[in-house]
Amino acid sequence: MKIKGKDLSPVQMAKELWSLFSRDSLFRNSVYLMLSTAVMSGFGFIFWVITTRFYNSEEIGFATALISITVVISSWSLFGLNSALVRYLAQSPKPNRVINTSLLIVSFTTIVASVIYLFGIDYFSPSFHLLAENPLYAVLFILFMIAVSLNSLTDSVFIAYRLSKYNLIVYTFFGFTKIALPLFLIALGSYGIFFSYTGAVIVSLFLSIFFMIRKFDYHPQMVLERDFIKKASRFSAATYSAGFISSLPGYLAPIFILNELGAKDSAYFYMATTIAGLIYIIPQAISQSLFAEGSFQEKDFATFVKRAIKLIAIFLIPSILFVFLFGRYVLLIFGAEYSANSYKLLQVMSLISIFMAISLIGSTIMKIKHQMKSFIAISAIYTVFTVCFIYILTPLYGTLGIAWALLGGQAFLSLCYIIIYRKHLIGAFIR
Repeated sequence: MKIKGKDLSPVQMAKELWSLFSRDSLFRNSVYLMLSTAVMSGFGFIFWVITTRFYNSEEIGFATALISITVVISSWSLFGLNSALVRYLAQSPKPNRVINTSLLIVSFTTIVASVIYLFGIDYFSPSFHLLAENPLYAVLFILFMIAVSLNSLTDSVFIAYRLSKYNLIVYTFFGFTKIALPLFLIALGSYGIFFSYTGAVIVSLFLSIFFMIRKFDYHPQMVLERDFIKKASRFSAATYSAGFISSLPGYLAPIFILNELGAKDSAYFYMATTIAGLIYIIPQAISQSLFAEGSFQEKDFATFVKRAIKLIAIFLIPSILFVFLFGRYVLLIFGAEYSANSYKLLQVMSLISIFMAISLIGSTIMKIKHQMKSFIAISAIYTVFTVCFIYILTPLYGTLGIAWALLGGQAFLSLCYIIIYRKHLIGAFIR
């Protein structure tokens, strides 16, 4: 293999890569984030293999929809503070107060969102009425929701400090806990799957706080840092609005499938999405690292963008080819039923990663440049476009129609970013 015009042996190539890993924080933290997400997704893969052996497809379908609801509520509750931490924490003179302020606000918004959901559960998700009718389940649901939201926030602390190796450690423990719990909760059916997921989140949250205390001298307190709230409020609100709006099609798709097509189709779709999620790790991790680097050294941001795009291309292309060649056989791990019904879905979902990569880089540029009004507008247009196509294509093609709608939406979104940032996005390939 050639690097910088030199023919290298495997040993020399390994040394070059290690040297790059040691000196290049963008590459290093991208690798750590990809590994941490890969570990989480890999354990998630094993988790669903286990659940398909001990739970039926209807129980899995209900559980996947409930987990999707959890993600929606958590995303709303973060209110963009996860992005605000990455943008401002590393350069703050009062990091402890910034972290505690963020944790306190997110805890409060999570409680509010969870209570609203439980009171309106007959309207939002009548299939889960037991959550509202059983007081114990209702309390546990709220507590679990707080843990899920705070866990996402602590992830951002490590990313902000460009020490993503702690994300890898935390999610390794998360994965081991997640695959162990379903075996003990079979009697609870779909709720056993859900409680396994949230129980693992609680473990990772406590471990994250432990590392924050040891590494960053963090001290939990009930405080509000007004300067940070004032500085970050507009940015976090805009980031939250754009991120929440643009993520709605992906979050709502499993719920829509469950309500319109049934629990089995929901399970088939979720398994395809789970495997495709392994590919999505690549652009998501590198764009997160790009955001942290750009926030820390904004003057070098254009150079970071070029390097990020090239890194994505190197990892992404082989991954998509693998799915097309071997995806059918990977799905056999879940069973022949999933291989037959999820393979075409998986192919389409893997292609989404190409356009997702462009969109994530484009949105990172917007956040660094503080072009928040444009960020919200473009996200809203994408969501309307995608949801309309979901309603048009689903009656015609079922779950495959939803996959094509998501692909079309991401293609449209990436085209918008290319038009706006053609100098950054296209220039990286021709220079």
